[in-house]
Amino acid sequence: MQNRNLKAVERVMQAGLALSGLSVAIHQAGLATGFIMITFTIWLLWVGASH
Repeated sequence: MQNRNLKAVERVMQAGLALSGLSVAIHQAGLATGFIMITFTIWLLWVGASH
């Protein structure tokens, strides 16, 4: 019985780690996308102003 509980706890912990890793990946992707969009917007404004 003790073994089964440990396995369940391990699974829950692994799922928690996977979820936190996923949220970190999504957060980093969001930062990268935001950075690219800001850079693109600045570039567009610069090109528009220089013409």
